[in-house]
Amino acid sequence: MKKFYKFQLIFAFIAVIFSSCVEDKESTPYVPGSEGFQLNSYGQFGKPNTTSIMGASIFGDDSVTVSQQAYKDQNGEIIGGHVEGFTSNGELTVITTSLSEQIIIADTKTLKKIHVINSEVETPRYAAFDGNYAYVTQWGEKKVVDFVYSYIDPKVHVVNLSTGSIENSFSVGSNPEGIAVVDGKILVAASNTTEVEVYNTSDFEKVGSIDVGVHPQHFVYQNNEIWVSLGNGYNPDWSPSFDTAKLGIAKIDVNGLSYSNFINYPGITNEGNIQPTTNADEILAIGSGEIVVINTASKNVDTLIEEAAITGVAQNPSTNDIYVALTPDYENPGKCKIYNESGDEKAEIPAGVNPVHFIFY
Repeated sequence: MKKFYKFQLIFAFIAVIFSSCVEDKESTPYVPGSEGFQLNSYGQFGKPNTTSIMGASIFGDDSVTVSQQAYKDQNGEIIGGHVEGFTSNGELTVITTSLSEQIIIADTKTLKKIHVINSEVETPRYAAFDGNYAYVTQWGEKKVVDFVYSYIDPKVHVVNLSTGSIENSFSVGSNPEGIAVVDGKILVAASNTTEVEVYNTSDFEKVGSIDVGVHPQHFVYQNNEIWVSLGNGYNPDWSPSFDTAKLGIAKIDVNGLSYSNFINYPGITNEGNIQPTTNADEILAIGSGEIVVINTASKNVDTLIEEAAITGVAQNPSTNDIYVALTPDYENPGKCKIYNESGDEKAEIPAGVNPVHFIFY
């Protein structure tokens, strides 16, 4: 109850703190607490200097501090690129940035960078952890022909977390987005195809592919099962539209190279943003103007929260509260709203421009 109570205090103090500093060039310095959360903001398109990572900290004496520039506070410099992926294993965080083309390994609580990789990095996306390694998807070099974007030489980088070096890389399908490691296999969502690709962790050789019929996007490991989101692609201009009856999530059989238990959710966003919950049978998904709960046992899809311009969602495992990132426009600060697990709003907090990913510690 102590931890739950302290998280409730954040709702009383955080809105006041944020509203006073979100527009200021100088915000409260970031000092990590005994617990807290972070939220990355992508920033204005094409303006990487507007990217930021916010940190909210709770201390043993129940005091609360909030910084809009937590990464800058800890490292003495801005990130310098648009944050695409922001993933933690509880101790280390992998931050991937476009434009600056970096893979940053940082301490999860402090956000102090430990290693920065910028050699061989071209449009990095998301990461999955496996012991002392992180597997990072990369779209590759961007080409523009007649105002149409495409990417060449997509890969997965094998990053040694101790040395901060790329130990290996292997080629994968077009626009690799989500990635997961399960039972000695690496699953890659080749999001500009209709295939989930499977590779061995031992030698990085391709085992096979699973044709899911639409564009695979992201993975969730829930209740000892791996689920993939099925959408229309990151950018509809790059890919055909599919019948909405084919959109939703499906369970992947890694060893059988097949999928099953398809659950249709026609409203799932093109990005296919799905997140685990503290309920073994439930997955959160972002739709058009809503957050839904997908029950993998009953196959029911129920609206939990209705909001416009949702760009991120996550459940706080300490309190079960649902944190929602909102981007009303891509030029001004967004918002973070906090709801209880029944969908009742508890707090509204100003955030950076285009907030997306949450990390709790």
